[in-house]
Amino acid sequence: MLFATCMDATSFAGSLLLATCFAALQSVSDTAGSGQPAGVTVAGSAALSPEELQLRLERLERRNSELEAQLGEIKLEQEGQWLTKERAKEIRAIVQDVVADANSRIAMQTDSVTAGWNDGFYLQSADGRFRLEVGGMVQARFVWSSIRSGLTYESGPDQYSTDQVNNRQGFDHNNSEIWLGGHVLSPDIQYQLKGRFANNDSAYFVNSGTNYIGENSSGLMTMLDAWIKVQLDEQWSFRAGQFRNPFAREFLVLEQYQMAVNRSILAYHMGLGYTEGFEFEFVDDEIRWRGSINDGANDVLSNQLETFGTVAQNSSWGRSGTEFAATTRFEWKPFGGWKQFQSFTSPIGDSQGLLVGAALMGQTGTPSDAPDDNTTARNSVMGATADVTWFFGGASIFVAGYYMSVESNAAQFVDNFTTDPYVAMGRVQEVGIEAQAAVYLMPKWELFGRLEWGRFSSTDHPSLTAEQVAFNDQQALLNLTMGVNWYIDGQDLKFTTDFGYGFYSIVPALADDNAGWRPASADQVVLRAQLQLLF
Repeated sequence: MLFATCMDATSFAGSLLLATCFAALQSVSDTAGSGQPAGVTVAGSAALSPEELQLRLERLERRNSELEAQLGEIKLEQEGQWLTKERAKEIRAIVQDVVADANSRIAMQTDSVTAGWNDGFYLQSADGRFRLEVGGMVQARFVWSSIRSGLTYESGPDQYSTDQVNNRQGFDHNNSEIWLGGHVLSPDIQYQLKGRFANNDSAYFVNSGTNYIGENSSGLMTMLDAWIKVQLDEQWSFRAGQFRNPFAREFLVLEQYQMAVNRSILAYHMGLGYTEGFEFEFVDDEIRWRGSINDGANDVLSNQLETFGTVAQNSSWGRSGTEFAATTRFEWKPFGGWKQFQSFTSPIGDSQGLLVGAALMGQTGTPSDAPDDNTTARNSVMGATADVTWFFGGASIFVAGYYMSVESNAAQFVDNFTTDPYVAMGRVQEVGIEAQAAVYLMPKWELFGRLEWGRFSSTDHPSLTAEQVAFNDQQALLNLTMGVNWYIDGQDLKFTTDFGYGFYSIVPALADDNAGWRPASADQVVLRAQLQLLF
Protein backbone atom coordinates (compact mmCIF):
# COMPACT_ATOMS: atom_id res chain seq x y z
CA MET A 1 0.00 0.00 0.00
CA LEU A 2 2.79 2.34 0.88
CA PHE A 3 4.57 1.47 -2.37
CA ALA A 4 1.40 2.15 -4.38
CA THR A 5 0.93 5.43 -2.60
CA CYS A 6 4.49 6.37 -3.40
CA MET A 7 3.97 5.36 -7.02
CA ASP A 8 0.98 7.63 -7.13
CA ALA A 9 3.15 10.33 -5.73
CA THR A 10 5.36 10.25 -8.81
CA SER A 11 3.18 13.01 -10.29
CA PHE A 12 4.64 16.44 -10.39
CA ALA A 13 2.98 17.38 -7.09
CA GLY A 14 3.87 14.03 -5.40
CA SER A 15 7.48 14.39 -6.34
CA LEU A 16 7.79 16.64 -3.34
CA LEU A 17 7.11 13.54 -1.18
CA LEU A 18 9.38 11.05 -2.95
CA ALA A 19 12.15 11.35 -0.45
CA THR A 20 9.80 10.68 2.50
CA CYS A 21 8.20 7.67 0.81
CA PHE A 22 11.47 6.03 -0.08
CA ALA A 23 12.73 6.61 3.47
CA ALA A 24 9.61 4.91 4.87
CA LEU A 25 9.97 1.96 2.49
CA GLN A 26 13.58 1.55 3.46
CA SER A 27 12.62 1.51 7.14
CA VAL A 28 9.94 -1.13 6.57
CA SER A 29 12.34 -3.29 4.62
CA ASP A 30 14.93 -3.11 7.36
CA THR A 31 12.40 -4.03 10.02
CA ALA A 32 11.16 -6.98 8.05
CA GLY A 33 14.67 -8.25 7.52
CA SER A 34 15.48 -8.07 11.21
CA GLY A 35 12.36 -9.87 12.36
CA GLN A 36 11.11 -6.96 14.30
CA PRO A 37 7.49 -5.80 14.20
CA ALA A 38 6.51 -3.93 11.18
CA GLY A 39 7.12 -0.27 11.86
CA VAL A 40 8.84 2.75 10.41
CA THR A 41 11.71 4.56 11.98
CA VAL A 42 11.99 8.16 10.95
CA ALA A 43 15.27 9.87 11.40
CA GLY A 44 15.37 11.72 14.68
CA SER A 45 12.22 9.97 16.02
CA ALA A 46 11.16 6.67 17.51
CA ALA A 47 9.72 3.83 15.46
CA LEU A 48 6.13 4.39 14.30
CA SER A 49 3.37 1.85 14.65
CA PRO A 50 1.38 0.78 11.60
CA GLU A 51 -1.58 2.80 12.75
CA GLU A 52 0.54 5.92 13.14
CA LEU A 53 2.17 5.30 9.79
CA GLN A 54 -1.25 4.90 8.16
CA LEU A 55 -2.39 8.15 9.74
CA ARG A 56 0.69 9.94 8.50
CA LEU A 57 0.23 8.57 4.97
CA GLU A 58 -3.35 9.79 4.94
CA ARG A 59 -2.11 13.23 5.94
CA LEU A 60 0.49 12.98 3.18
CA GLU A 61 -2.23 12.06 0.64
CA ARG A 62 -4.35 15.01 1.70
CA ARG A 63 -1.29 17.22 1.39
CA ASN A 64 -0.57 15.71 -2.00
CA SER A 65 -4.13 16.51 -3.13
CA GLU A 66 -3.74 20.11 -1.94
CA LEU A 67 -0.42 20.39 -3.75
CA GLU A 68 -1.96 18.95 -6.92
CA ALA A 69 -4.79 21.49 -6.68
CA GLN A 70 -2.29 24.32 -6.23
CA LEU A 71 -0.24 22.94 -9.11
CA GLY A 72 -3.36 22.87 -11.31
CA GLU A 73 -4.05 26.52 -10.53
CA ILE A 74 -0.45 27.42 -11.29
CA LYS A 75 -0.58 25.45 -14.54
CA LEU A 76 -3.91 27.03 -15.52
CA GLU A 77 -2.46 30.48 -14.87
CA GLN A 78 0.59 29.61 -16.92
CA GLU A 79 -1.62 28.27 -19.72
CA GLY A 80 -3.67 31.50 -19.58
CA GLN A 81 -0.53 33.53 -19.93
CA TRP A 82 0.53 31.31 -22.81
CA LEU A 83 -2.84 31.78 -24.46
CA THR A 84 -2.55 35.54 -23.95
CA LYS A 85 0.86 35.52 -25.65
CA GLU A 86 -0.47 33.40 -28.45
CA ARG A 87 -3.45 35.70 -28.85
CA ALA A 88 -1.09 38.68 -28.97
CA LYS A 89 0.94 36.92 -31.62
CA GLU A 90 -2.24 36.17 -33.56
CA ILE A 91 -3.42 39.76 -33.23
CA ARG A 92 -0.06 41.00 -34.39
CA ALA A 93 -0.21 38.61 -37.31
CA ILE A 94 -3.73 39.82 -38.18
CA VAL A 95 -2.61 43.46 -38.00
CA GLN A 96 0.37 42.65 -40.18
CA ASP A 97 -1.92 40.92 -42.66
CA VAL A 98 -4.30 43.91 -42.71
CA VAL A 99 -1.42 46.35 -43.18
CA ALA A 100 0.06 44.15 -45.89
CA ASP A 101 -3.34 43.95 -47.59
CA ALA A 102 -3.77 47.73 -47.37
CA ASN A 103 -0.29 48.24 -48.75
CA SER A 104 -0.98 45.81 -51.53
CA ARG A 105 -4.22 47.64 -52.35
CA ILE A 106 -2.38 50.96 -52.38
CA ALA A 107 0.28 49.37 -54.53
CA MET A 108 -2.41 48.02 -56.83
CA GLN A 109 -3.98 51.47 -57.05
CA THR A 110 -0.59 53.01 -57.72
CA ASP A 111 0.03 50.39 -60.34
CA SER A 112 -3.34 50.96 -61.96
CA VAL A 113 -3.33 54.77 -62.11
CA THR A 114 -0.42 57.18 -62.10
CA ALA A 115 -0.73 60.93 -61.86
CA GLY A 116 1.64 63.85 -61.82
CA TRP A 117 3.19 66.68 -63.75
CA ASN A 118 5.21 66.38 -66.93
CA ASP A 119 4.97 69.70 -68.71
CA GLY A 120 1.30 69.53 -67.71
CA PHE A 121 -0.97 67.51 -65.41
CA TYR A 122 -1.74 63.93 -66.42
CA LEU A 123 -3.50 60.71 -65.41
CA GLN A 124 -2.29 57.42 -66.88
CA SER A 125 -3.02 53.73 -66.48
CA ALA A 126 -0.23 51.42 -65.33
CA ASP A 127 -0.03 49.67 -68.66
CA GLY A 128 0.20 52.99 -70.51
CA ARG A 129 -2.82 52.27 -72.71
CA PHE A 130 -4.85 55.24 -71.42
CA ARG A 131 -3.65 58.76 -70.72
CA LEU A 132 -5.41 62.05 -70.01
CA GLU A 133 -3.49 65.32 -70.12
CA VAL A 134 -5.12 68.43 -68.68
CA GLY A 135 -3.77 71.91 -69.23
CA GLY A 136 -4.54 75.40 -70.28
CA MET A 137 -3.35 78.93 -70.77
CA VAL A 138 -4.18 82.36 -69.44
CA GLN A 139 -3.04 85.43 -71.37
CA ALA A 140 -3.93 88.68 -69.64
CA ARG A 141 -3.07 91.69 -71.76
CA PHE A 142 -3.37 95.44 -72.13
CA VAL A 143 -3.77 97.16 -75.53
CA TRP A 144 -3.53 100.83 -76.40
CA SER A 145 -4.33 101.96 -79.95
CA SER A 146 -3.87 105.48 -81.28
CA ILE A 147 -4.87 106.72 -84.74
CA ARG A 148 -4.85 110.14 -86.35
CA SER A 149 -8.19 109.50 -88.09
CA GLY A 150 -10.35 106.75 -89.45
CA LEU A 151 -11.23 106.19 -93.09
CA THR A 152 -14.27 107.73 -94.77
CA TYR A 153 -15.72 108.15 -98.23
CA GLU A 154 -19.01 109.05 -99.88
CA SER A 155 -20.41 107.63 -103.10
CA GLY A 156 -23.94 108.63 -103.95
CA PRO A 157 -26.31 107.19 -101.32
CA ASP A 158 -23.54 105.11 -99.75
CA GLN A 159 -21.57 106.64 -96.93
CA TYR A 160 -18.78 104.77 -95.23
CA SER A 161 -16.82 105.49 -92.07
CA THR A 162 -14.53 103.42 -89.89
CA ASP A 163 -13.86 104.02 -86.21
CA GLN A 164 -12.91 107.68 -85.71
CA VAL A 165 -11.94 107.60 -82.01
CA ASN A 166 -8.30 108.64 -81.72
CA ASN A 167 -7.33 106.65 -78.63
CA ARG A 168 -8.69 103.40 -77.30
CA GLN A 169 -7.24 101.29 -74.53
CA GLY A 170 -8.21 98.51 -72.15
CA PHE A 171 -7.50 95.06 -70.69
CA ASP A 172 -8.77 91.77 -72.09
CA HIS A 173 -8.16 88.02 -72.36
CA ASN A 174 -7.60 87.38 -76.02
CA ASN A 175 -6.40 83.80 -75.57
CA SER A 176 -7.44 81.96 -72.42
CA GLU A 177 -7.76 78.26 -73.22
CA ILE A 178 -8.54 74.86 -71.70
CA TRP A 179 -6.81 71.78 -73.15
CA LEU A 180 -7.63 68.08 -72.92
CA GLY A 181 -5.55 65.48 -74.70
CA GLY A 182 -3.81 62.14 -74.49
CA HIS A 183 -4.38 58.68 -75.91
CA VAL A 184 -6.79 55.73 -75.52
CA LEU A 185 -6.27 51.99 -75.95
CA SER A 186 -2.75 52.64 -77.23
CA PRO A 187 -0.26 55.53 -77.47
CA ASP A 188 -0.89 55.27 -81.21
CA ILE A 189 -4.49 56.54 -80.85
CA GLN A 190 -4.32 60.16 -79.75
CA TYR A 191 -6.93 62.86 -79.20
CA GLN A 192 -7.19 66.54 -78.35
CA LEU A 193 -10.01 68.87 -77.36
CA LYS A 194 -9.26 72.56 -76.92
CA GLY A 195 -11.58 75.45 -76.12
CA ARG A 196 -10.87 79.18 -76.11
CA PHE A 197 -12.47 81.96 -74.09
CA ALA A 198 -12.00 84.77 -76.55
CA ASN A 199 -13.29 88.18 -77.45
CA ASN A 200 -15.98 88.17 -80.08
CA ASP A 201 -14.72 89.39 -83.46
CA SER A 202 -17.83 91.47 -83.98
CA ALA A 203 -18.13 93.85 -86.91
CA TYR A 204 -16.93 97.34 -86.23
CA PHE A 205 -17.86 99.13 -89.46
CA VAL A 206 -20.92 101.36 -89.26
CA ASN A 207 -22.67 104.14 -91.10
CA SER A 208 -21.09 107.55 -91.11
CA GLY A 209 -21.39 109.58 -87.92
CA THR A 210 -21.69 106.81 -85.31
CA ASN A 211 -18.10 106.12 -84.14
CA TYR A 212 -19.22 102.68 -82.92
CA ILE A 213 -16.65 99.91 -82.82
CA GLY A 214 -18.90 97.01 -81.93
CA GLU A 215 -19.78 95.16 -78.75
CA ASN A 216 -17.53 92.31 -77.63
CA SER A 217 -18.95 89.27 -75.89
CA SER A 218 -16.38 88.66 -73.19
CA GLY A 219 -15.84 85.01 -72.38
CA LEU A 220 -17.31 83.63 -75.59
CA MET A 221 -16.35 79.94 -75.75
CA THR A 222 -15.01 78.75 -79.10
CA MET A 223 -14.02 75.23 -80.05
CA LEU A 224 -10.53 75.09 -81.50
CA ASP A 225 -8.93 71.65 -81.79
CA ALA A 226 -11.17 68.57 -81.71
CA TRP A 227 -9.51 65.63 -83.43
CA ILE A 228 -8.51 61.97 -83.34
CA LYS A 229 -5.09 60.93 -84.60
CA VAL A 230 -3.98 57.38 -85.42
CA GLN A 231 -0.28 56.61 -85.73
CA LEU A 232 -0.17 54.13 -88.59
CA ASP A 233 3.55 53.39 -88.23
CA GLU A 234 6.71 55.24 -87.21
CA GLN A 235 6.36 57.74 -90.04
CA TRP A 236 2.73 57.87 -91.18
CA SER A 237 -0.30 59.11 -89.25
CA PHE A 238 -3.94 59.93 -89.98
CA ARG A 239 -6.03 62.64 -88.29
CA ALA A 240 -9.75 63.46 -88.48
CA GLY A 241 -11.78 66.26 -86.89
CA GLN A 242 -11.11 69.97 -86.52
CA PHE A 243 -7.49 71.12 -86.66
CA ARG A 244 -5.25 73.89 -87.96
CA ASN A 245 -5.19 74.02 -91.71
CA PRO A 246 -1.67 72.87 -92.70
CA PHE A 247 -0.74 76.02 -94.56
CA ALA A 248 1.04 79.01 -92.94
CA ARG A 249 3.82 78.27 -90.47
CA GLU A 250 3.01 81.30 -88.32
CA PHE A 251 -0.50 80.00 -87.71
CA LEU A 252 0.71 76.45 -87.11
CA VAL A 253 2.88 77.73 -84.24
CA LEU A 254 0.58 77.79 -81.20
CA GLU A 255 -0.46 81.06 -79.56
CA GLN A 256 1.67 80.48 -76.48
CA TYR A 257 4.83 80.09 -78.58
CA GLN A 258 4.47 83.27 -80.65
CA MET A 259 7.22 85.87 -80.57
CA ALA A 260 5.05 89.00 -80.20
CA VAL A 261 1.81 89.51 -78.27
CA ASN A 262 -0.15 88.71 -81.45
CA ARG A 263 0.55 87.18 -84.83
CA SER A 264 1.15 89.41 -87.81
CA ILE A 265 -1.75 90.89 -89.75
CA LEU A 266 -0.70 88.77 -92.74
CA ALA A 267 -0.99 85.52 -90.78
CA TYR A 268 -4.34 86.64 -89.39
CA HIS A 269 -5.80 87.13 -92.88
CA MET A 270 -3.91 84.55 -94.93
CA GLY A 271 -3.05 81.82 -92.41
CA LEU A 272 -6.35 80.03 -93.23
CA GLY A 273 -7.17 79.26 -89.58
CA TYR A 274 -8.99 76.08 -88.56
CA THR A 275 -10.80 73.63 -90.76
CA GLU A 276 -12.75 70.35 -90.49
CA GLY A 277 -11.78 67.25 -92.41
CA PHE A 278 -9.01 64.66 -92.42
CA GLU A 279 -5.25 64.83 -92.82
CA PHE A 280 -2.36 62.47 -93.59
CA GLU A 281 1.10 63.22 -92.27
CA PHE A 282 4.54 61.80 -93.04
CA VAL A 283 7.55 62.58 -90.82
CA ASP A 284 11.14 61.38 -90.84
CA ASP A 285 14.41 62.94 -89.67
CA GLU A 286 14.48 65.62 -92.39
CA ILE A 287 11.10 65.76 -94.13
CA ARG A 288 7.54 66.41 -93.00
CA TRP A 289 4.57 66.39 -95.37
CA ARG A 290 0.93 67.05 -94.55
CA GLY A 291 -2.04 66.77 -96.90
CA SER A 292 -5.66 67.52 -96.00
CA ILE A 293 -9.11 67.26 -97.59
CA ASN A 294 -11.39 69.58 -95.65
CA ASP A 295 -14.25 72.09 -95.53
CA GLY A 296 -12.06 74.95 -96.64
CA ALA A 297 -10.38 77.93 -95.02
CA ASN A 298 -11.59 80.68 -92.77
CA ASP A 299 -12.48 83.70 -94.86
CA VAL A 300 -9.36 85.56 -95.98
CA LEU A 301 -11.49 88.69 -96.42
CA SER A 302 -12.67 88.71 -92.82
CA ASN A 303 -13.41 92.08 -91.18
CA GLN A 304 -14.91 93.36 -94.42
CA LEU A 305 -16.28 90.67 -96.72
CA GLU A 306 -17.62 87.19 -96.23
CA THR A 307 -17.64 84.92 -99.25
CA PHE A 308 -20.43 82.49 -98.52
CA GLY A 309 -19.40 79.02 -97.46
CA THR A 310 -15.81 79.79 -96.53
CA VAL A 311 -16.05 80.05 -92.74
CA ALA A 312 -15.00 76.52 -91.87
CA GLN A 313 -14.44 76.50 -88.10
CA ASN A 314 -16.96 74.21 -86.42
CA SER A 315 -19.44 74.70 -89.26
CA SER A 316 -22.44 72.46 -89.82
CA TRP A 317 -22.15 69.95 -92.65
CA GLY A 318 -25.10 71.51 -94.42
CA ARG A 319 -23.70 75.04 -94.40
CA SER A 320 -20.12 74.54 -95.55
CA GLY A 321 -20.91 75.44 -99.16
CA THR A 322 -17.60 73.87 -100.21
CA GLU A 323 -17.61 71.18 -102.84
CA PHE A 324 -13.88 70.58 -102.69
CA ALA A 325 -11.04 71.97 -100.56
CA ALA A 326 -7.50 70.69 -100.16
CA THR A 327 -4.31 71.89 -98.50
CA THR A 328 -0.80 70.49 -98.64
CA ARG A 329 2.38 71.56 -96.87
CA PHE A 330 5.96 70.34 -97.29
CA GLU A 331 8.82 71.05 -94.85
CA TRP A 332 12.52 70.28 -95.06
CA LYS A 333 14.75 70.33 -91.97
CA PRO A 334 18.42 69.76 -92.88
CA PHE A 335 19.54 70.17 -89.25
CA GLY A 336 17.94 70.72 -85.86
CA GLY A 337 15.06 68.91 -84.15
CA TRP A 338 11.36 68.99 -84.98
CA LYS A 339 10.45 69.83 -81.39
CA GLN A 340 12.46 73.06 -81.31
CA PHE A 341 10.48 74.36 -84.29
CA GLN A 342 7.26 74.28 -82.29
CA SER A 343 8.08 77.89 -81.35
CA PHE A 344 9.86 80.90 -82.84
CA THR A 345 12.46 81.38 -80.13
CA SER A 346 15.96 79.89 -79.97
CA PRO A 347 17.30 80.17 -76.38
CA ILE A 348 20.96 80.53 -75.57
CA GLY A 349 22.68 77.15 -75.66
CA ASP A 350 20.14 75.47 -77.94
CA SER A 351 21.38 73.70 -81.05
CA GLN A 352 21.15 75.38 -84.43
CA GLY A 353 18.28 74.51 -86.74
CA LEU A 354 16.99 75.32 -90.19
CA LEU A 355 13.46 74.75 -91.47
CA VAL A 356 12.20 75.51 -94.99
CA GLY A 357 8.50 75.19 -95.77
CA ALA A 358 6.01 75.75 -98.57
CA ALA A 359 2.26 75.14 -98.95
CA LEU A 360 -0.56 75.28 -101.46
CA MET A 361 -4.34 75.41 -101.01
CA GLY A 362 -7.42 75.52 -103.16
CA GLN A 363 -11.16 75.31 -102.70
CA THR A 364 -14.31 75.78 -104.72
CA GLY A 365 -18.03 75.44 -104.25
CA THR A 366 -21.51 76.83 -104.70
CA PRO A 367 -22.44 79.02 -101.73
CA SER A 368 -25.24 77.42 -99.73
CA ASP A 369 -26.37 80.76 -98.29
CA ALA A 370 -26.21 82.83 -101.47
CA PRO A 371 -29.31 84.88 -102.33
CA ASP A 372 -31.73 83.57 -104.92
CA ASP A 373 -30.27 85.59 -107.78
CA ASN A 374 -26.81 84.13 -107.11
CA THR A 375 -27.63 80.45 -106.76
CA THR A 376 -25.42 79.58 -109.72
CA ALA A 377 -22.50 81.66 -108.50
CA ARG A 378 -19.35 79.90 -107.48
CA ASN A 379 -16.64 80.86 -105.03
CA SER A 380 -13.06 79.79 -105.45
CA VAL A 381 -9.91 80.46 -103.42
CA MET A 382 -6.31 79.69 -104.30
CA GLY A 383 -3.31 80.38 -102.12
CA ALA A 384 0.39 79.77 -101.67
CA THR A 385 2.97 80.47 -98.98
CA ALA A 386 6.65 79.84 -98.35
CA ASP A 387 8.79 80.40 -95.27
CA VAL A 388 12.25 79.96 -93.77
CA THR A 389 13.09 79.65 -90.06
CA TRP A 390 16.70 79.69 -88.87
CA PHE A 391 17.77 79.13 -85.25
CA PHE A 392 21.26 80.07 -84.07
CA GLY A 393 21.11 79.14 -80.36
CA GLY A 394 20.51 82.60 -78.90
CA ALA A 395 19.07 84.25 -82.01
CA SER A 396 16.51 83.47 -84.70
CA ILE A 397 15.24 84.64 -88.10
CA PHE A 398 11.85 83.98 -89.71
CA VAL A 399 10.76 85.09 -93.20
CA ALA A 400 7.44 84.28 -94.90
CA GLY A 401 5.58 85.25 -98.06
CA TYR A 402 1.86 84.91 -98.93
CA TYR A 403 -0.35 85.03 -101.98
CA MET A 404 -4.14 84.71 -102.06
CA SER A 405 -6.62 84.90 -104.93
CA VAL A 406 -10.35 84.97 -104.15
CA GLU A 407 -13.04 84.97 -106.83
CA SER A 408 -16.61 85.28 -105.71
CA ASN A 409 -19.87 86.42 -107.27
CA ALA A 410 -21.74 86.01 -103.98
CA ALA A 411 -19.84 88.00 -101.40
CA GLN A 412 -21.46 89.78 -98.47
CA PHE A 413 -20.29 92.99 -96.84
CA VAL A 414 -20.46 92.78 -93.06
CA ASP A 415 -20.09 96.50 -92.40
CA ASN A 416 -22.79 98.43 -94.27
CA PHE A 417 -20.21 99.21 -96.93
CA THR A 418 -23.04 99.45 -99.44
CA THR A 419 -26.81 99.50 -99.45
CA ASP A 420 -26.77 96.17 -101.28
CA PRO A 421 -25.15 93.62 -98.93
CA TYR A 422 -24.79 90.98 -101.68
CA VAL A 423 -22.22 91.87 -104.29
CA ALA A 424 -20.42 90.31 -107.19
CA MET A 425 -17.00 90.79 -105.70
CA GLY A 426 -15.11 89.60 -108.71
CA ARG A 427 -11.45 88.78 -108.15
CA VAL A 428 -9.52 89.90 -105.06
CA GLN A 429 -5.79 89.39 -104.66
CA GLU A 430 -3.77 89.72 -101.47
CA VAL A 431 0.01 89.53 -101.27
CA GLY A 432 2.32 90.00 -98.35
CA ILE A 433 5.77 89.38 -96.93
CA GLU A 434 7.11 89.56 -93.40
CA ALA A 435 10.51 89.27 -91.71
CA GLN A 436 11.06 88.62 -88.01
CA ALA A 437 14.32 88.52 -86.05
CA ALA A 438 15.15 88.02 -82.38
CA VAL A 439 18.25 87.92 -80.17
CA TYR A 440 18.75 87.06 -76.49
CA LEU A 441 20.28 89.87 -74.46
CA MET A 442 20.47 87.62 -71.37
CA PRO A 443 19.36 84.03 -70.72
CA LYS A 444 15.78 85.16 -69.88
CA TRP A 445 15.52 88.35 -71.94
CA GLU A 446 14.89 88.42 -75.70
CA LEU A 447 14.64 91.43 -78.02
CA PHE A 448 12.64 91.02 -81.25
CA GLY A 449 11.42 92.96 -84.26
CA ARG A 450 8.99 92.26 -87.11
CA LEU A 451 8.33 94.11 -90.37
CA GLU A 452 5.34 93.22 -92.56
CA TRP A 453 4.11 94.52 -95.89
CA GLY A 454 0.88 93.64 -97.67
CA ARG A 455 -1.42 94.81 -100.43
CA PHE A 456 -5.08 94.28 -101.28
CA SER A 457 -6.36 94.75 -104.84
CA SER A 458 -9.51 93.85 -106.75
CA THR A 459 -10.43 93.44 -110.40
CA ASP A 460 -13.55 92.39 -112.35
CA HIS A 461 -15.90 93.71 -109.69
CA PRO A 462 -19.25 94.48 -111.34
CA SER A 463 -20.97 95.34 -108.05
CA LEU A 464 -18.37 97.82 -106.75
CA THR A 465 -18.22 101.47 -107.69
CA ALA A 466 -15.03 103.21 -108.70
CA GLU A 467 -14.94 104.96 -105.32
CA GLN A 468 -15.18 101.63 -103.47
CA VAL A 469 -12.42 100.17 -105.56
CA ALA A 470 -10.20 103.19 -105.06
CA PHE A 471 -10.89 103.09 -101.33
CA ASN A 472 -9.71 99.51 -100.99
CA ASP A 473 -6.77 99.90 -103.34
CA GLN A 474 -5.13 102.56 -101.21
CA GLN A 475 -1.53 102.53 -100.09
CA ALA A 476 -0.26 99.11 -99.06
CA LEU A 477 0.16 97.92 -95.49
CA LEU A 478 3.55 98.56 -93.82
CA ASN A 479 3.85 97.85 -90.09
CA LEU A 480 6.83 97.61 -87.76
CA THR A 481 6.60 95.84 -84.38
CA MET A 482 9.39 95.77 -81.81
CA GLY A 483 9.33 94.31 -78.33
CA VAL A 484 10.90 92.24 -75.59
CA ASN A 485 10.15 88.84 -74.01
CA TRP A 486 10.95 88.08 -70.38
CA TYR A 487 10.95 84.30 -69.90
CA ILE A 488 10.35 84.21 -66.15
CA ASP A 489 9.99 80.43 -66.24
CA GLY A 490 10.42 79.57 -69.89
CA GLN A 491 7.19 79.63 -71.87
CA ASP A 492 5.20 78.58 -68.78
CA LEU A 493 5.43 82.06 -67.27
CA LYS A 494 6.30 84.78 -69.77
CA PHE A 495 5.87 88.53 -70.00
CA THR A 496 5.78 90.18 -73.43
CA THR A 497 5.47 93.81 -74.38
CA ASP A 498 5.73 95.33 -77.85
CA PHE A 499 5.28 98.58 -79.72
CA GLY A 500 3.87 98.79 -83.24
CA TYR A 501 3.86 101.57 -85.80
CA GLY A 502 1.82 101.70 -89.00
CA PHE A 503 3.62 103.74 -91.66
CA TYR A 504 0.78 103.60 -94.19
CA SER A 505 -2.98 103.59 -93.89
CA ILE A 506 -4.59 100.23 -93.14
CA VAL A 507 -7.63 99.45 -95.28
CA PRO A 508 -10.47 97.39 -93.77
CA ALA A 509 -9.55 94.26 -95.73
CA LEU A 510 -6.09 94.26 -94.08
CA ALA A 511 -7.02 95.42 -90.58
CA ASP A 512 -6.84 93.26 -87.43
CA ASP A 513 -8.81 94.90 -84.66
CA ASN A 514 -8.26 91.90 -82.42
CA ALA A 515 -4.54 92.65 -82.36
CA GLY A 516 -5.06 96.41 -81.97
CA TRP A 517 -4.65 97.41 -85.63
CA ARG A 518 -7.71 99.40 -86.70
CA PRO A 519 -8.65 100.62 -90.20
CA ALA A 520 -7.10 104.07 -90.19
CA SER A 521 -4.84 106.53 -91.92
CA ALA A 522 -1.06 106.47 -91.62
CA ASP A 523 0.91 106.94 -88.38
CA GLN A 524 -1.06 104.43 -86.30
CA VAL A 525 0.52 103.41 -82.98
CA VAL A 526 -0.23 100.23 -81.01
CA LEU A 527 1.21 99.40 -77.57
CA ARG A 528 0.60 95.96 -76.03
CA ALA A 529 1.66 94.13 -72.86
CA GLN A 530 0.81 90.56 -71.92
CA LEU A 531 1.42 88.14 -69.06
CA GLN A 532 1.17 84.46 -69.99
CA LEU A 533 0.72 81.45 -67.71
CA LEU A 534 0.61 77.84 -68.90
CA PHE A 535 -0.64 75.06 -66.62
